[in-house]
Amino acid sequence: MPPPSLWARAHQFTVEFSSNPAWYAVQALPYLMEFPHECTEQTFNRLYANALARFWIEDLPPQTVSLVLVMDDPDAPVGTWDHWVAYDIEPRSEIPEAIESLGTAGTNSWGRTGYGGPCPPSGTHRYFFKLYALDIELNLKTGATTSQLVKAMEGHILDK
Repeated sequence: MPPPSLWARAHQFTVEFSSNPAWYAVQALPYLMEFPHECTEQTFNRLYANALARFWIEDLPPQTVSLVLVMDDPDAPVGTWDHWVAYDIEPRSEIPEAIESLGTAGTNSWGRTGYGGPCPPSGTHRYFFKLYALDIELNLKTGATTSQLVKAMEGHILDK
């Protein structure tokens, strides 16, 4: 074996190959770059969140006028983290896959409207989907926070 060169170094690199051109389109989606953590959960949930978020809603009280959906993580280091807030949702028996909008979008803990997928910085986290049946429409402007929703829902929750 020849003596080690002062100029030669060991290098590590990754080669990525995909015969599916859709993968290149997925990698180019700009919203994946807006989040601070580059983790599998973040990428997967940003791409497939709505496919995973199919709900069957049963036994709504007959006087239900609107629904409120909040998805949160009570185990976040900074306190409960809201991933998804939606309100004034028309009563329905199902929230279908790949739904583009759901009622009026509230502001999540990232300060954005819409869904933000799980990507915990560390530890074990639990995620809760909370669905409220209300006897009114809240008629709040787009971007209401969870605390604004809680106040507006007082006295109007028929079922949770």
